[in-house]
Amino acid sequence: MKVKSLKLVNFRNYENSIIEFSEGINLIYGNNASGKTNLVEAISLISIGKSFRTNDDRLLIKKNEEFARIELEYFSKKNNQINLVISESGKSIEHNDYKLDRLSKLSGLLLTLTFIPDDVSMFKDAPSVRRKFLDVNLCNLFPNYLNALSEYKTFLKQRNSLLKEEEVNIDLLETLEERMYKPQFDVSNYRRTILKELESRVNSIFETLDKKGNKIKIRYISDFSVFKPYEEYKQEIKEKYRRERENDLRRKNSGFGIQRDDFEIELNGLNVGEYASQGQNRLIALSLKLALARFIKEEKKEDPIVILDDVFSELDENHRSRLIDELGNYEQVFITSTDDEKDYFVNKYQVENNLVIRRN
Repeated sequence: MKVKSLKLVNFRNYENSIIEFSEGINLIYGNNASGKTNLVEAISLISIGKSFRTNDDRLLIKKNEEFARIELEYFSKKNNQINLVISESGKSIEHNDYKLDRLSKLSGLLLTLTFIPDDVSMFKDAPSVRRKFLDVNLCNLFPNYLNALSEYKTFLKQRNSLLKEEEVNIDLLETLEERMYKPQFDVSNYRRTILKELESRVNSIFETLDKKGNKIKIRYISDFSVFKPYEEYKQEIKEKYRRERENDLRRKNSGFGIQRDDFEIELNGLNVGEYASQGQNRLIALSLKLALARFIKEEKKEDPIVILDDVFSELDENHRSRLIDELGNYEQVFITSTDDEKDYFVNKYQVENNLVIRRN
């Protein structure tokens, strides 16, 4: 899978730009605030429908303009085209000239894996950040996960609304709970499975990058016990709802469930978020993302497009060299940097004065 060309109209600082990209590693370099990250943001955005930098779509539109447009041509078994228009009325998406009626239809069309500087603090941040990591990537990989998660969130919202009423209809509450069992079971199993799959791959990649023989363990944290057949799970969760009902009625909110899930990573038996250095956090977060890229490659039998924003800023020469070797396993990679990085790359693009200039 590879991006062939990207056209930006009124997107961020770009008025009307067309950039053609090559296979292999593409370095996008330039001064801070020149628009480097805007390019890879556009690629990521058109693959999942959301920006990794903001929830406010208005910020994606160039100042004093009414809309932004992204057109991306990519190859995946054949040439494909995705067009995305952002305006005050929302987003409009076409894939190969067919209009998509919702953002979720983008799932699996253009597979991307993105590492950004904020990922370094993932293990120190709130559990919601780690759940978002799981949800974004699992939704992009598995449409059934997206369906189960959406269904659960709908019922959870209804249950919480019901709990806030003056007189709570217990029969309706139990009906909602019964409808939450299966999607909750499915989401939990997807999360548990992906973390198990990532653990061996994280260890392999971390050893490739760091060469110190450290061991990483990933632990899934849930209100429910380890994997079991659905009928046993249903009984467990039914009993849990029954025992917690008085507490939920008092707090007027659902106090347990997959909306509280979390995971933690241990390095040699110690929690990374609490005990690892900033450098170790960076390498482990990067290893986790690349482990996911490796999983996607194996699961989908196709390389994801790997995007690394400002990945070199705190890596020494040895770690940079090892990272480049690992990235050579993918058909196409995008890296942003403030430096030219002369010794490493063949495909280089300089961003300057709102222009993207091919430098080789």
